[in-house]
Amino acid sequence: MIKRFWTLKRKLLVFSVALVSIPFLSIGFLKQLEQILVDNLLNNLSSYASSIAFSLNEQSFAEQEGVKPANETHRFFVSSVENTISIDGFLEDWLPIEGFSHSFSGVEPSLNNKKLNNESKFTVNFVSDDQYLFGMLQVRDKSIAYREALEHGSVSDKAIIELFNSEGKRIKLTFSPFAVGGLRPIIENPDKITFWVSGAQWQEFSDGYIIEFKVPLLQQWRGVRITVSDYDSQSQKRELFSSVLSEQKSNYASSINLFVWPDKQLEEKLEELQVDKGKRVWVLDANGQVQARRGNLIPDVEMTKVNPLIHFLLAPPLSGFADPRARAIELNNPSVEKALKGEVGRELESIAGAEAAIAFVAYPIQVDEKVMGVVAVEETVAAIQMIQRRAMNIYVNTTLVILLIVIVSLIVVASRLTHRIMRLNNSTIKAVDEHGRIKATIHPETASDEIGELSRSFAQMSLRLKEYNEYMEKLAARLTHELRTPIAVVRSSIDNIALSEDESIRDAVIRAQSGIDRLSDLISRMREAARLEQSVLSAERDKLKLAEFVSEYINQVSSLFTEHRLVFSSRGQEKPLLSSPELIAQLLDKLISNARDFAPENSDIEVALSFESKRVSLAVINEGSQLPDATVDELFSSMASRRSEKYRKPDQTHLGLGLYIVRLIAEAHRGKYFARNLEERRGVMIGVELPYL
Repeated sequence: MIKRFWTLKRKLLVFSVALVSIPFLSIGFLKQLEQILVDNLLNNLSSYASSIAFSLNEQSFAEQEGVKPANETHRFFVSSVENTISIDGFLEDWLPIEGFSHSFSGVEPSLNNKKLNNESKFTVNFVSDDQYLFGMLQVRDKSIAYREALEHGSVSDKAIIELFNSEGKRIKLTFSPFAVGGLRPIIENPDKITFWVSGAQWQEFSDGYIIEFKVPLLQQWRGVRITVSDYDSQSQKRELFSSVLSEQKSNYASSINLFVWPDKQLEEKLEELQVDKGKRVWVLDANGQVQARRGNLIPDVEMTKVNPLIHFLLAPPLSGFADPRARAIELNNPSVEKALKGEVGRELESIAGAEAAIAFVAYPIQVDEKVMGVVAVEETVAAIQMIQRRAMNIYVNTTLVILLIVIVSLIVVASRLTHRIMRLNNSTIKAVDEHGRIKATIHPETASDEIGELSRSFAQMSLRLKEYNEYMEKLAARLTHELRTPIAVVRSSIDNIALSEDESIRDAVIRAQSGIDRLSDLISRMREAARLEQSVLSAERDKLKLAEFVSEYINQVSSLFTEHRLVFSSRGQEKPLLSSPELIAQLLDKLISNARDFAPENSDIEVALSFESKRVSLAVINEGSQLPDATVDELFSSMASRRSEKYRKPDQTHLGLGLYIVRLIAEAHRGKYFARNLEERRGVMIGVELPYL
């Protein structure tokens, strides 16, 4: 057999590999594309940061050298504002810079930069313009105790704000109002520095009170210390809450909350830069504190329509994004620490709870091999995500199209294979008639796959079976024709010899003549079977009352069965059967003759009819030995006789044609034939089931 390359197995394997490899190849391509874009973004940020670092000179950081403050206390970043804060006791002007505020519980400074919460006692924020320092103090107090008018020594709630300049000199402001509205704090100025309060306001809110104030920038304020005195009029007890722990007050560096002032010169230089949207530039001193910054991380990306599946799998850029350094006054991530050591730091930060990541690059500013500061540039990967979404959109749409093409191709291939298989099946069915004869050959296909090979094998098999079937069908006629003349010659010769007077010769001649008679009977039976097979196929049929016909037939042939009794039984409502009386007579003759050969003498042979809803059962029951271990098809095969020597008569030849004729008649009626052993009574039931029409 010639081996074909494009077999069905290989075709399905190629389709499967192509279908499975599409997602893996596309996902791998997207990952490589994302990595290349991220590396390119980090390289661009590094080049951008280095250009800014080289543009800054030593003088930009000459005044930034100093003692690095302790980390135990909070520092306040003094934001620069363009619009003046209105001193009215309300928070509307402070909302844009709310992220720079700090909350304190009075036990230790809170480590989060959130607004006043259930655990904090007060919140503080500071801003400045070119002339004033503005302060905001929000205190939680459900029972506010005001002082009596003009009695500063009376018991009441108080807020003490101490300001320290760069020389360590102190100004103490005590806010203790007797009503809401404008107020004048008590000023303690032991160091006699030039100072005044330009405005102050006290307002209540649902959970406490708010103090706003502003002082002129006549001094270089270095830090502040805030103390809230809460007096409970019912218990007549006072509690103190401070922005600095009491054990820290022994050390000046840790006894105040230092101010972090933005560098005006650096801010002006950064303003000259054309910072793209979605990018932010930081300038840090040698301690990692923010001196200036420019830009924000909100990119200018255009949202494009994508496949709903992509929108489900990949959230839009900056979905749920919370800027972790929106109000930062100090950067201490690994990249900055690396840059403070004189090396370039770069990383891709993942933001918890957000779909975006941040590309961060820190570049050292060095003068005479000394690190004077750091330029940090950061940008979200939103643009890369947009490219990824577009690429994924193209990938998904392309994949869906490819899958559609593959599915359609598979449907076409499956339909074609199914059509070819059904065509081969129909050809096989048409090649064999309802009686099992090969009446036509199967037309072979020219395809080189398994179905083509199968069709060619079926075609060769059908051709050989047809030739063999034709040979077997003509065998009986040929044998009859070929043996008739030799038998006639032998018979005439034996007849002539039989005229001899020798007794020994006469006995041999009689035995030879008996064999010739049996051989003649055999040929006659074979010829009769061939004629009967043709008559079964060509018999004309009409509606027949089967019970009446069987009863009449038994009455006619009962006299021929002297050694047995024929018994007829019928049950059920009779329905007409489409058949021929000659065929039913042949059927009964073969069944009864078969039962007579096996039934004991003087026993009953029962012919039983059973009318059912869709078919009628005609069976002949006899006592005697049971059927041998053989299948039903073997018992009803042509020239198949399983009689034991006990039931073989010397003057008869058994070719096994009786039950074969029963099978032909049953198949001609589109019915079934059966043979069963009877357990309750030792015997056999052989019969047929015929449909009515």
